[in-house]
Amino acid sequence: MKKLLPLGIVAALALATAAYAYPTLQGPTGLVNAPNAVVAPSNTVSLALDWYNTKDTAGKDMIPVRALVGFLDNFEAGVSYNNAGPIGVSYGINAKYVYPEAFSGFKVGAGLGYAQGDKFAGNTGTMTDLYLVTTTPIPTQSEAFTVDGTLGLQWTQVKATKTADALQPFIGFNSDITIGEKKLGLALDYIIDAPKIGANKGAFGFAARYDVIKNLTVQVGVDNNTYQNGDAKFKPFLGLNYAYSWAGDDEDETPAPAKTPAKK
Repeated sequence: MKKLLPLGIVAALALATAAYAYPTLQGPTGLVNAPNAVVAPSNTVSLALDWYNTKDTAGKDMIPVRALVGFLDNFEAGVSYNNAGPIGVSYGINAKYVYPEAFSGFKVGAGLGYAQGDKFAGNTGTMTDLYLVTTTPIPTQSEAFTVDGTLGLQWTQVKATKTADALQPFIGFNSDITIGEKKLGLALDYIIDAPKIGANKGAFGFAARYDVIKNLTVQVGVDNNTYQNGDAKFKPFLGLNYAYSWAGDDEDETPAPAKTPAKK
């Protein structure tokens, strides 16, 4: 009971996000909207699907679909599709590399993304993202509760009838709360505003993630990302992520010892 008390207090504070890999609403592994210095596990493919309540601003509810594949323990690549939003129907690709060794406890990653939509400020256009990000564990008093902090800088370029770009610092926190054999993740991030590219307000997002069964995680959250939903009102989203891993197929390749011939 004594161990559960501090766990409940820190959970209530909710300054965190899931430490296990989960795609952001845009595509790469990360927080709610911002990436972190974590990649999808090697030899794993993740498929994520969300419902995002944006009908009053985007004309219909958004259904972002994302797929990620992890390679070589420190690299991931993914694709994304969105059926609505300020850029209309859009398709995207993304990739991220995380340096394999931490610098004084700080993991460092770099990534890029590219999206093309059929409606960008009334015209067909593209959006390109480049970012640097670092993530580090924050000490806690319980092994059942882990926290990571993330800090990064993203450069975004939008091309439509004209070209605009902006630098956006972002910050976030990740946490894993172990409850029996299950894990609850909490996600919190903030991306500074950039009116030149349509992000008229700073984007604040929060999500709770729970692994209901092996390889299947559900999430529920809210955010006010003006680029995504068109205004600064908080809107709910609900989704799931399924991760399939083919790692471990070769784990038992050690040949069985030869049988000693029976004595006659």
